[in-house]
Amino acid sequence: MLKRRLKKMLVIGPSHVKRLEHAVNGGILPESALTLEFLGRDGMPIWHPVFTRHLQSADYEHIFVIVGDFRFGNKIFAQTEAKNAGGVAKELINLDNDAKLYEKSLAKIDEWIAAFGNKISFLFWDLLGREFANRRDNKYMSDGRYCHPSWNYDEVSERYRDHIFDAGFLKNTCMERLTVDSANHFSMFAYLMIIDALQHIGHKKYVNKAELEFKFKVLDSKFNQIPLADIYLVCDPPIFNRLAEALAKGALPRHKKLQLLTVQAFIAQQASAPLDGGAKILYLSSFRYVDGEDNAAKYRRFVNTLDKIDRDRAGINVVFYDYLCDYVAGLRKKQQRQQEVNLPAPADAYSLQSLQEVHANAIGYPLDNFEFLHSLFELSGRLPNFKGFIFLLMSASLGPVSAEYVDFYYGHFIGDVFATANEGFL
Repeated sequence: MLKRRLKKMLVIGPSHVKRLEHAVNGGILPESALTLEFLGRDGMPIWHPVFTRHLQSADYEHIFVIVGDFRFGNKIFAQTEAKNAGGVAKELINLDNDAKLYEKSLAKIDEWIAAFGNKISFLFWDLLGREFANRRDNKYMSDGRYCHPSWNYDEVSERYRDHIFDAGFLKNTCMERLTVDSANHFSMFAYLMIIDALQHIGHKKYVNKAELEFKFKVLDSKFNQIPLADIYLVCDPPIFNRLAEALAKGALPRHKKLQLLTVQAFIAQQASAPLDGGAKILYLSSFRYVDGEDNAAKYRRFVNTLDKIDRDRAGINVVFYDYLCDYVAGLRKKQQRQQEVNLPAPADAYSLQSLQEVHANAIGYPLDNFEFLHSLFELSGRLPNFKGFIFLLMSASLGPVSAEYVDFYYGHFIGDVFATANEGFL
């Protein structure tokens, strides 16, 4: 393995960078020899003054820019919105505004290249993601050729050929495995590619399909080597839909020992073919306390469902999954000094703590360990990240496992994955 001098790097961009920072600093990715700083802002256009001001006093060996949607910041065209507002207002999407925003973005990129030269590079991630989705859905196609009326990856990559990390093949394939949602937020498969790019800045300016598929195979193979019992993840429909979509698109890897089923499908399967005695069942419940709703009636439905799955409850564990999502979201908002989610106090009969304590077969997530909980879920939505998914499968197979054990096991596992995947093409 080549030894490389430590580099002080800045990674800037929209929410993708916030998630990368969370993954690097939150025990989701292995420790790196890189010295990384992050400046990520949700929905922030590349030309936003926050980025410009920071780069005016920047002193980094390299700056890696993950370029967001060119439509970010289109609220500047609204009379009532604050200038430089982030995000995208759908009612302000039109060709004229697109053209102005595109010109404004390219002008800022040109300015930064003039200032930093070879010390800055760009990954046009959202452009790749949008173009992949458009091609998949047969949009902007004419005579078999793709041509967006405002921006196209091939034109941008040619203009900045000396300053991009090029993954142009993604506009045609593989992108679904690299993203966890329609906003193109990174999956673990994408992190394999991004971290490799950062580790080889100055030596490597592109990734090709063969290399990326090698990384896919490494992660898939090592994931399936995790020793698990035969597992049934039995889910209420909302949770099933989320996990099934992530597994179908490949954003979460499949394990040969895992079956994902709705409650109804599991009951029907059990009636026709009884389970093997060694099989493990983990029920992911959508029960959650909501202020103002009839929580007692909702809880009775949960108990009835639990009885339908396994009346004696001896062979089943339970995770109050959607309740956990609310709880973690509340902790994150409290951490950010925003308004806290209205959850019942620990003494309340329907508090998450009470439910985990009352049900002997409940998997007790450590509710007082914010760092651990924070490391198990995507930053938005109700999907476990890769580490959280492994924790679910370990809980299904082994029953309750401590946060310390999960952190230890996962740390060794993900370190091995990255070492193997990122050295295979050196």
